[in-house]
Amino acid sequence: MLKDSFIPSEKIKTLQDLHRNKKKLGWIVTSEKKCIIRVFENANIKLSSFVSDSPGGTTTYLINGLLEWRKDLEKHMSECYQKKFKSTPEQSVTDINGRLTPLLMFLLKSKQMHFQSVEEQLAEVVAKKEHPIKEFELEVVFMQTILDIGKEGAIGNVTEIWVDKGVFPSKHNLALHSGMCPSNNESASKKKIKNPAGE
Repeated sequence: MLKDSFIPSEKIKTLQDLHRNKKKLGWIVTSEKKCIIRVFENANIKLSSFVSDSPGGTTTYLINGLLEWRKDLEKHMSECYQKKFKSTPEQSVTDINGRLTPLLMFLLKSKQMHFQSVEEQLAEVVAKKEHPIKEFELEVVFMQTILDIGKEGAIGNVTEIWVDKGVFPSKHNLALHSGMCPSNNESASKKKIKNPAGE
């Protein structure tokens, strides 16, 4: 327990755990998206050349078709093509006409199953966060009055360092509690002292 610091109540701790878990699952989802794109690129299927949010939404339908060994690529592309794609329908068909080997298919299906599983967990965590958030709705709204802080950032601030910063005796204590380490501008046992005027 930190002396003169923020000790969260049980309700805040619940929201804190859910918020941290949501962030971690979000990182995994992003990582899996990139891995799926890389595996497709190994098969010379350039999803990233015409889709920016792969895999998601319409792109998931496109990927599922490729994993089912669909050969009618023009028809398949026409079913899921959108104007927001970066290339023309003709070029997009060329970009997905790669070579999927059995090994790459296995890797893609494994990645996709994991991706879908994590997305389901993420949706469940988001749903569970709704009730705890309502209990601190005023604090979350208050935090959002600070420039460039959105709802998720506000929730993070409320759960990690609370609203009343008076519980921290100094900015250094706050930084320590937040897991941040202010720079001491020291290298090789030599400390660089910067002139306040910036000279």
